[in-house]
Amino acid sequence: MEFLNGLEPTFDLTYDDVFMIPSRSAVGSRLAVDLATDDATGTTIPLVVANMTAVAGKRMAETVARRGAMAIIPQDIPIDVVGDTVARVKASHRLYDTPVTVKPHHTCGYALGLIPKRAHGAAIVVDPDTNVPVGIVDASDVSDVDRFTQVREVMSTELVTLPEGVDPREAFARLRAARRRLAPVVDASGRLVGLLTRDGAVRSTIYDPALDDAGRLRVGAAIGMNGDPAGRAVELVAAGVDVIVVDTAHNPQAARVTIETCREAFAFQPLIGVVGMMADKDTAGVLEIFASAMDQVVVTRARGTSRSLPVGELARTAEEIWPAGKVQKAPGVADALELATLLADAAGPAAGVLVAMRWRINVLSLGDREARLVGAEIRRERTIMVVCATLLTASAVCMSGTIGWLGLVVPHLARLAAGDNNLRTLPLSILAGALFLLCTDTLARNLYEQEIPLGIITGFIGAPFFAWVLVRQKVAD
Repeated sequence: MEFLNGLEPTFDLTYDDVFMIPSRSAVGSRLAVDLATDDATGTTIPLVVANMTAVAGKRMAETVARRGAMAIIPQDIPIDVVGDTVARVKASHRLYDTPVTVKPHHTCGYALGLIPKRAHGAAIVVDPDTNVPVGIVDASDVSDVDRFTQVREVMSTELVTLPEGVDPREAFARLRAARRRLAPVVDASGRLVGLLTRDGAVRSTIYDPALDDAGRLRVGAAIGMNGDPAGRAVELVAAGVDVIVVDTAHNPQAARVTIETCREAFAFQPLIGVVGMMADKDTAGVLEIFASAMDQVVVTRARGTSRSLPVGELARTAEEIWPAGKVQKAPGVADALELATLLADAAGPAAGVLVAMRWRINVLSLGDREARLVGAEIRRERTIMVVCATLLTASAVCMSGTIGWLGLVVPHLARLAAGDNNLRTLPLSILAGALFLLCTDTLARNLYEQEIPLGIITGFIGAPFFAWVLVRQKVAD
């Protein structure tokens, strides 16, 4: 992998951050690549479904396990519900989809509520006594009729069934020949076992399911750090969970890690925090930890989710923890970030804002096009940086006068030592500039009985250095 301008990102990359350049490969086929993980999870592809209530359920768990991945049941699900979910996943077929089933006497309204629960968009009509398929309905069959119409009146009885144990390739051929996109799978007695689609038949020849030692689908579950995590883990193991994930997000433990990271990354004060919380999290506990490091806080609300805590409610909790006047409110994240920047600029030296934004300088150095692709607001950010740099320069000149070569020599030395990454180069420039000025001032005071103007000393150092930089650049070009 090659990074632009020699910059190595300090954050995780996504598909939107990289460009894959086509080239020759020794791999003859992508199907020959083994994607199985070596972390003892038993997954055959490196994919895990996050432990979110709106995402990871029994249907998701069984579906992804058939393709080799694993879903993690959220930590806030009652243990009896977790046990039922695990049992359902373990009882699911390793190849066939779990179908939605209705009885002939059920209403079309009832069927219409169930059909969207499966991606294949159909329900199998089964005999209530024998569980033998007698028909099939999809959304189009039950949408344009009276909701109280019984399913038997609109179902299709021209069924194509597949025998249990059928080879996926043969199943695909049968479905294609019959012009069907799916078919119920039945055992020797004709009872419903599962459902197989054309896509499912093809995928089963590509992916290996994630199976436990008994040949059943694998499923994981999460535990938090609240309550009795050890006892919860024991109960999950007893319920048949294959993998346990420790979830420390959105809680005081995660807040402590965040604060320690901020302390390491930002040495300037004041520190202005932007905070949004989900309504079901330990709001007070998290804010108390943040308050130990943040001088002020701007509370906001993430858009696009109903779980986000309203700004007013979050502000009331924050005002109980921070001193009066230290809590600000903003309707959205973008507004909160802008307000926090203004507060940091107004509260202290501009260097605090400039250094806090030093990673954004890396982004802008990529060029306007690349910067826009990663979400940079080029005009605003460039304006802030120019204003801050101007204020710093003006303040330094007012305090100490004009000192030649300082702004040229020191940044080049810092860049030679730390590279092009401004996360390191900017703080090093500040430190090196102070040390350089201290050394030259000491020389100016002690080399002669009368104090030598500081600009002469810096000129003697800066002129040869500048000539060396020019020669070096010409050779490099």
